[in-house]
Amino acid sequence: MTNPRLVFTALSTTACHGDTVKSIHRAAVPGGWLVRQGNSTVYVPDADHEWEAAHHLYQVNERRVQGDVEILNRTKAAVTRAEKKGSVPAEILTAIAHLVIAFADDAPITAQLGGLAARLDAIGKVEAQHARG
Repeated sequence: MTNPRLVFTALSTTACHGDTVKSIHRAAVPGGWLVRQGNSTVYVPDADHEWEAAHHLYQVNERRVQGDVEILNRTKAAVTRAEKKGSVPAEILTAIAHLVIAFADDAPITAQLGGLAARLDAIGKVEAQHARG
């Protein structure tokens, strides 16, 4: 009979009170995980290995946020183009509505979106003034 080999995988670097904790590894074992940092190893009970599912959900969420940031960057560029062109495509309004929902808990980005909406509103007012004249 051969002994099973423990396979430790590196976890993401974690920030803790401003300090950086590096080189944390974990290995799945029956009923949980062995977590190792340097010369210290602890057992973390997790009978269903739900930590793995949570890690996967974190990765999915991270990809979603990266996608939303790409949409934000494209929307900023589109607002600048709209200002130069003097018209507002409906896709920009749809993108801003999506981003307001996606970043509802992020005050700095919500403020940026408010600024973009105000810039679009100004374009609309300019178009209305040209239409009257």
